[in-house]
Amino acid sequence: MALAEITGVPGKTLTCRCGHGDCSKNPSPDSIDPVDPIDLTDPTGPTSGHSAADAIVDEAAHIADVPTERAPAKTSPAQPVSLSSPAWTLVLDPTGIEVPRLRGHGAIDPALANSLAENSSPITLPDNAHRRPSGLIVVGNRGPAPPVDPTGHGGHQHPPPGALNYAPPARLRRQIVLWDRTCRYPFCSRPSNGCELDHLVTFNHADPQAGGWTVGVNLAPLCTPDHHRKHLGRWLPTMHSDRTITWHKPTTGEEIVTYPR
Repeated sequence: MALAEITGVPGKTLTCRCGHGDCSKNPSPDSIDPVDPIDLTDPTGPTSGHSAADAIVDEAAHIADVPTERAPAKTSPAQPVSLSSPAWTLVLDPTGIEVPRLRGHGAIDPALANSLAENSSPITLPDNAHRRPSGLIVVGNRGPAPPVDPTGHGGHQHPPPGALNYAPPARLRRQIVLWDRTCRYPFCSRPSNGCELDHLVTFNHADPQAGGWTVGVNLAPLCTPDHHRKHLGRWLPTMHSDRTITWHKPTTGEEIVTYPR
């Protein structure tokens, strides 16, 4: 928008959207002067010997109130700028189960959503909204898929090749990236090919035999910030046999399920 204003695009003016009534950078609609449009298709410009580039400079100087040697072109005025268009898009759950989400950003605090609501375009989720299961999700009347081996050994009595090495081999990483397309932490959708592989049951560097092993069912992609959050214990993961992960929040008892696709 700033570039459009500098180059003199008709009706484009950069305005402050902080929302504070006493902001000196937030002019009222009546104080914004209409901008004369420029015909950039005319190679000779608005006047003889006056190029389109010169016309842009003239209009930019006119907007910034800077004197120039040439007067700006006189054409029909553009329409006044409308300041009523919403600045943000909020996705809201009427049941209050899902946290508010800011389009293009992600989950936000409900208090922040309330403060943005006046200048936002809301999208309300239907009451029966639910996530359609992917091909790796067990569906039917059998209930949720059972958890995998809680020891992090993947059900193996003896460690398979590479299980006692901390870094997963390239073949195993490629397989998990294909299984899990995004970061598996709650409220994150970063692509898995840019994530780290985390041992859900912690790898024991002092005694690899006793800790979680480097096997597929004990590894999940987590982006770097969420990898650190996971180790802080704010959400505790449980991997299921269909690669869904149930995240439990100890402080509130809340549970969130994330899916491999």
